[in-house]
Amino acid sequence: MDNYRGLVCQIKVRPHPNAQRLVLASCYGATIITSINTPDNSIGVYFEAGSQLDQGFSLHTNLLRKHPITGEKLTGYMDPNCKVRSLKLRGIIADGLWLPLKDLEYFGDVSYLKPGDSFNELNGHAVCWKFIPPFMKRKERAEGKQGPIKKKLFPSFYEIGDMDKLIYNLQAIPKGAHVYIEEKRHGSSQRTGYHQRDYSDLPWYKQLWFALTGRMLEWHKVLGTRRVVFDPDRPVKGGYYDDNTFRERAHNKINGLPGETFYYELVGYEGPGKTIMPRLSPGTDDLGKEIQAIYGNQIIYSYGCPDGESRLEIYKITQLTPDGRVLTLPAYQARARAMSLGLDYVPLLDQFIYNGNPQDFIDQCLILAEGSATDSPSHPREGIVVLVEHPEMRKVFKLKSKYFTYLEGIGYDGDRYLDTEEMDEEKAE
Repeated sequence: MDNYRGLVCQIKVRPHPNAQRLVLASCYGATIITSINTPDNSIGVYFEAGSQLDQGFSLHTNLLRKHPITGEKLTGYMDPNCKVRSLKLRGIIADGLWLPLKDLEYFGDVSYLKPGDSFNELNGHAVCWKFIPPFMKRKERAEGKQGPIKKKLFPSFYEIGDMDKLIYNLQAIPKGAHVYIEEKRHGSSQRTGYHQRDYSDLPWYKQLWFALTGRMLEWHKVLGTRRVVFDPDRPVKGGYYDDNTFRERAHNKINGLPGETFYYELVGYEGPGKTIMPRLSPGTDDLGKEIQAIYGNQIIYSYGCPDGESRLEIYKITQLTPDGRVLTLPAYQARARAMSLGLDYVPLLDQFIYNGNPQDFIDQCLILAEGSATDSPSHPREGIVVLVEHPEMRKVFKLKSKYFTYLEGIGYDGDRYLDTEEMDEEKAE
C-alpha cells in the first residue's frame, strides 16, 4: 500500500482566529481549514501534503484552479497536477486537505468506511498516491532500462525498510508499549554489515573449490545504501561511491561482529561546499515568509558539521542468529552497542510507556516534531521517528514537521506554490 493514503477521520471544529467564513479542525493531530458550514463531528477523509489525487475526482470536487487539459480557469485552488500542499491561510498552517465523506461517493459506495480506515483506492478505483515529479519519473524510466536486478550476493544483508506514517497507525498501538521518540534526520541512509556471500548460482565445480578453500565460510564487510549493495571484491573507483567519498569514510569507521548490520544516517557535507542533502529556499507565500524569518532565505542541513565534513548516526542494529534468523536489537541495547564502538546514535527526544490515549499521544508527538534540529538552530527538524516496542508490536513510524513538509514540497518538485494571499475565502465553502 502506498505510504500516502486517504485517512477517514471525525473532526472537531473550532473557530478560525482570523477569518469569519472559515473554521479550523483537527484530524489525528493534523490541522485543516474548512468552510464555516462544516458541522462539528463531521466524518470525512484527510489527504496529507505530498499526496496526489485522482484527476477526475479533483475536478468533480472543484479543487482545481485550472483545467489540466483545456487550461480553463476554474474556481478551486489546487494546481493542475492535483498535488495536495501545505499552505498558510490567514495566519494558520493547513497540513493537508479534508473533504466530507460524501465526496468519496464519486468512487461508488463508501458507506462501509469508518474513522481510522486508510486507503489508496476505493471500489477498484485509484484515489490517491505519493506525488512523483516529472523529473523523478524520467529517472525511474531510465533506470528501468538498465536490465534485470541481480540476485542478492549477501542474502542476510537486508535493505533499509520504509517507515509507515504515525497518523495511519495511532489506533493500533497497544497500551503499555514502550515508546522511544527520536529525531528524524535529513540525511542519506546507509548500512554496513558483516555477512557471508551466496555462491549458489555458480557452477558446481566452482562451488566445490570455494568450499574446499574455505571461501564459503568467509565473512565480508559489506557496504550498502538504501537499495544498492556493493561487492567488496570489486571496489568502485570514480564517481559517487569512490573510496574517497563520505560514504566509504563512514563505512570504514564501523567495526562489528559476524552477522551484525548497522543502519545509519549520514548528515552534513559530501565535501567542501556541498551538503549531502540539497539546500532549500522557502517560497514567497505566507508560510515561506514565516520560515525565512526564523531560518533565513537559504536552509542548509549541516547538523552542526563543519564545511566539508559529515557524521554518521546509528538508528538500528541487527544481529544474525546461528539458525539464520535476523534479530533487531531493542532500542536501549542498540544505543549501548553503538556507544561501545564509539559511534553516534540519532538524538533521543523522549521515551515513555503509552497510556492508551491516542489524542494525548499524537499531541506529544506533534510538539516534539517541531522546532529546530537538536544540534543546529540554523534549520528545522525533519520530524520524529516513533519506535514502538511491545510483545504485540515492534514497529517504527515517522511524523514530519510542518516546516519540513512545506520545504520538501518546494525542493522536490520545483513547482511554484499557490500564493494564498490571492485565495478567496469563499472558495473554501
